[in-house]
Amino acid sequence: MGPQVRFSQSPPGFVQLTGLAFLSQAQLESDFVHGLIAHEAAHQWWGNQIGWASEDDEWLSEGFAEYASGIFVNEYQGAKRFQRTLQEWKRAAKVADKEAPIIAAHLLNGPNAGDFRTDLIYNKAPYVLHMLRVQLNDKKYVEVMRAVQEAYKGRNISTEMLLGQINKLTGQDFTFFFDQWIWGTGIPTFRYSWRAEKQGDGKSLIVVHVSQDDKVNVKKVMMPVHIHFKDKTIPSYQPVVQAEQDIKIMSPSEPKDVTLDDDHTLLADVVKAN
Repeated sequence: MGPQVRFSQSPPGFVQLTGLAFLSQAQLESDFVHGLIAHEAAHQWWGNQIGWASEDDEWLSEGFAEYASGIFVNEYQGAKRFQRTLQEWKRAAKVADKEAPIIAAHLLNGPNAGDFRTDLIYNKAPYVLHMLRVQLNDKKYVEVMRAVQEAYKGRNISTEMLLGQINKLTGQDFTFFFDQWIWGTGIPTFRYSWRAEKQGDGKSLIVVHVSQDDKVNVKKVMMPVHIHFKDKTIPSYQPVVQAEQDIKIMSPSEPKDVTLDDDHTLLADVVKAN
């Protein structure tokens, strides 16, 4: 296939790549090819082994394939390169999120509908899956997704079927997560400040005040709080469920700094107040 053909696809048992994948990185001035190959290979599971039940559910193919690509990029090209991938996903997601939820990407119309659809199912969807993976932890995410593949091998599934399996396998209810990120819209901005209150026993009570700009469409997230000391940083995952909220953490000593979501695990803007 010639370099001018700018698409790839992955029918069952076969991966067909754009000719650009066979040019040198020096010619391309890009390292995208590793993620491209991983994306198309992942379609053997997401899209082929399991299909999507309706146009609403196409993100189950493209979103999962793209996130699998992101996992590969992180392992093969490193965490710094994966952070760049997250930035690219987020930039595109913020453009299209205003237009429709992921589930309704195919209903968009107008001159930019195709671009918005791509941004939703190829960019917002994988970032949402990254949030899910972080919340579950790596081991549980792999366990759940393997179980989904085994349960529905050779079938077309809906978003509701995926959610049902996740709930069953984790013993938790992730309906709120799907309501916010798959069936809903809104990429939040979290603003925060912190203070340390010295206790009588020498410990410090860390109080982190977190506010969301959108007081109507409030997001419920597990917020990574990073407590920085002179010689180490301690992460702590804390629920944020209100438009204005204080997070309280007892610390053995006063920290040098407190930051939120250093690794950009949330599809959100996180801003430290002056």
